[in-house]
Amino acid sequence: MPLAVAASVKRVYGLYDAGAAGDLLATRRPDVTAPITLLILPSEPPRYMHFARLRIRPKRPPLRIEQILNWADDWFAAHCLWPNVSAGLIPGTIDDTWSRIDDSLRNGYRGLPEKPRLSLAKLLEKHRGVRNSEYPPKLSVGRIEKWATQHKRRTGD
Repeated sequence: MPLAVAASVKRVYGLYDAGAAGDLLATRRPDVTAPITLLILPSEPPRYMHFARLRIRPKRPPLRIEQILNWADDWFAAHCLWPNVSAGLIPGTIDDTWSRIDDSLRNGYRGLPEKPRLSLAKLLEKHRGVRNSEYPPKLSVGRIEKWATQHKRRTGD
């Protein structure tokens, strides 16, 4: 394999030198989700292939629950809707999206706790009282009667 191809695969997939010349290179960075690519290193690799790792993107800063809730409050103030995973980019961040935040909450990435497993919907339900359509509140006869009474007072019907 030509060295230029090996270098570009290294850059794209985050592969790094796992051994001496002629070894099989099957190592990848943990933050790259591309499938493992196998390369056979040339007999005399250039010196730059002996560096430990190349980062494709900058490391994201750790998150705090309060920070996520502040972003959600700002989103609600601007849009009159609570954010969901398909809401897009978060204003004031470089390239964070609500989908990425949800993924970090679910998997405990970026310094967030792994247990209990949260989601953006569960977080907003717990801290802001937002209705979670995946887990609607349980109905009781008393609650339905209260709603009917309130409706009758409002409408007269």
